[in-house]
Amino acid sequence: MRLRNSRLKIDRANKHIADIRARLVNLQDSETSIVEIDPATGGERLRHDFSDSKALTDIALMVGDAVHNLKCALDYTWFQTIERLAPAAVGKFSKFPVYQYANQLKEAMEGRKIHISAPALLDLVLGKINPCEGGNPAIWPIHKLDIRDKHRLLIPVFTNLSIMGIEVEDKNGRRVVGNTWATTQSAPFCVDYEPGIHVKNKGQLAYEVIFEDVESGYFMHVPETIMHYSGLALKIVEVFERFLESETGE
Repeated sequence: MRLRNSRLKIDRANKHIADIRARLVNLQDSETSIVEIDPATGGERLRHDFSDSKALTDIALMVGDAVHNLKCALDYTWFQTIERLAPAAVGKFSKFPVYQYANQLKEAMEGRKIHISAPALLDLVLGKINPCEGGNPAIWPIHKLDIRDKHRLLIPVFTNLSIMGIEVEDKNGRRVVGNTWATTQSAPFCVDYEPGIHVKNKGQLAYEVIFEDVESGYFMHVPETIMHYSGLALKIVEVFERFLESETGE
């Protein structure tokens, strides 16, 4: 049985992820680099920055939209499942059951009598799916990040910023090619040189974009982590599709 609505929500999440990728390309294309003189030392200062100042805000909105659609895909999956197997458990807030601890999950499902109306569903959720902290690697993070996004924008930041392929010339005319150490410094990223050192090739910025939320405890590479969550969400939908086929013959 194909859970069409759930798949549509995952498709929408993947569209947001594709938009994030395109936005990151535009960000890279907006990189600027100049060499200026530090008035305090008289030495050259290499400065790399991005002219695209809205990129991180736009990416934050796209990440939030992608997370929300993945959460909706899970909720639709649950609703369509209990609608067929445990209709008495259907209610206004019939969302995918996500709890921090397994005993809380079990109590909640038994409270809706799912252990009576659909015991195989209870076994599936408690055993194979395990939507608890430390259980399924996507469900708990999606749940927490979706809640977080409702109250505060999920702002990504740059990390591991470095400049690759810089070429400088020293006082004796010798040229050296090298890279800077990676740093968490925010753009603009600057490197100061002592007087007599001249930048011949400004190099290019290398960086990662991450989201790290101390409150929810989740760290996310953008867009790699959210892509991983999307793939896992689709696998969950497929598990429920096969389960419903075996239970209903549809």
